[in-house]
Amino acid sequence: IAKLMRALRKLLEAGHSLIVIEHNLDVIRAADWLVDLGPEGGDAGGLLVAEGPPEEVKQHPTSHTARALREYDGTLGVAEPRVALLSAVETVYPKVASTIDAAALCKMAERGQITGAILDGPMAFDLAVSPEAARTKAFVSDVAGRADILLVPNLEAGNMLAKQLEYLAGAEIAGIALGARVPVILTSRADGDVARLASCALAVMMIGAKSPQTLETAA
Repeated sequence: IAKLMRALRKLLEAGHSLIVIEHNLDVIRAADWLVDLGPEGGDAGGLLVAEGPPEEVKQHPTSHTARALREYDGTLGVAEPRVALLSAVETVYPKVASTIDAAALCKMAERGQITGAILDGPMAFDLAVSPEAARTKAFVSDVAGRADILLVPNLEAGNMLAKQLEYLAGAEIAGIALGARVPVILTSRADGDVARLASCALAVMMIGAKSPQTLETAA
């Protein structure tokens, strides 16, 4: 799907108009305008059920497509988050390890070894957060300029980025250590009550997203 989306975006940027018949929810969510035909298949279909931007169609009370889009919304409100794999450059360069790591992760996602997110990288920070930077550099990506998650190459980079966002950009911070059977709340000694409460809330949301079997195993 990532390859298809990149190909479609290149056609759009070249000035083409596209009409796509598709059931994949990633493609549907990325469309400018949806035409939902149904309500069922075969003889029970062929009627115009809903039309409009995806966010409007999603609110339709009886559309199967609308229900699927609503159910596709994930625990954090993003069904398939866009993940920017950060590095100093946006090309794979053997002497910069983070570019090799990013390329490997993208290949794993392409093969279906990583699911539930749209990955792209390596890319510099400006490309991840600025659509204008992506246009200026002619960087074609479904993630560039609208990343939901910034994946840093190491602990030092992550620590510096998080504290810059907190102290220079006014961001609220929540700290969770992943990889254990249950979320581990991890905050800084300098963090205030809001950061600690946000970390607790995030941990509860992550627990809520786990299956009962996983929780039983963790217990």
